Amino acid sequence: MEFTAQNVGSRIRTLRLERGISLRTFALMVNLDKSHLSRIERGEVDLKVNSLGKIISGLGMSPEEFFAWRG
Repeated sequence: MEFTAQNVGSRIRTLRLERGISLRTFALMVNLDKSHLSRIERGEVDLKVNSLGKIISGLGMSPEEFFAWRG
């Protein structure tokens, strides 16, 4: 699996929705602007490592769990 902005963003969105968390609530949880988080999920921006860390933590996952998916 190639780690593109689109693939990672889609993974974030899928995991967020599986947990039943709204975009607004999740943005508040991970201290990111809602519109920026939306752009991340759509693969429109390359996210920074610190933002990715916040997101993975907010999903209650380890980096190993997050990157273990088979797209």
